Amino acid sequence: MGLLRQYSSTIHGNYKKASLTYGLLMGIIMFLILLFRYLIYYPMTSPISMVDEIALLVLMFLATILYKNGLKDKKITLKEAYLLSFLSAIVCIVVYGIFMYIYAVGIDHDLQKRCIENLRNIPEYKKYTDIQMKEMTRISSIVMQSVFTNVVMSVLWALVVGVILRNEKSEVVNKNKLK
Repeated sequence: MGLLRQYSSTIHGNYKKASLTYGLLMGIIMFLILLFRYLIYYPMTSPISMVDEIALLVLMFLATILYKNGLKDKKITLKEAYLLSFLSAIVCIVVYGIFMYIYAVGIDHDLQKRCIENLRNIPEYKKYTDIQMKEMTRISSIVMQSVFTNVVMSVLWALVVGVILRNEKSEVVNKNKLK
């Protein structure tokens, strides 16, 4: 008896095309959320926020539900749901990162100052000078930290989405068929 079972799963739709489409829409929606926060005087104060993480998770759920409802039999495996939500999230994060850079450079000129103030509240960062803090909180660093964190979180969120929304189980491959 082997330690790992091998599974065979069927991909029911074109998840690559759907990932690109949904990812672009998700990235634009994430940017609109960022702009809305700025307009209601609740701008970002750090590269990582719960608003972004919750919005990303909800958008991943919505993209996977829309994709699943568009399938002929409305059946989706864990693998297909995971791949769709993860790839959509990656496209979303890249688009959002580009828009976030434009936002930080062209719209919200105080983002770096708020990030520095936020870091100043952490005891480990009080020893740094203003020049060192400005170097650590460059706009490109803020955007890259946000992108990296969202990519890591999307790995986990995609698994959550896939587990919750799957409605077809993969078949265990018989060892005799492998030989």
